[in-house]
Amino acid sequence: MKIPPPHMQCRVLNLVDQDRSAIVCAPTSSGKTVISTYVAVKIAIEARQYVVSEGGVLFVVPSEPLVWQVGARRLGG
Repeated sequence: MKIPPPHMQCRVLNLVDQDRSAIVCAPTSSGKTVISTYVAVKIAIEARQYVVSEGGVLFVVPSEPLVWQVGARRLGG
């Protein structure tokens, strides 16, 4: 069962899909990392259309626990 994202995430992701800018200021555990991951993946996919060589996305997070959280999502853990 998939749980839909909170209203704030939906609003921001809709702006991202429209190629508009947004500033997100929200408390811990509100989904900011999900939003930034979505943006990073979207940019990487769009960049592949214009770049022939392999590339990547550098994801910078402020704490080690968040590194493990993001890494677990990326690796499917």
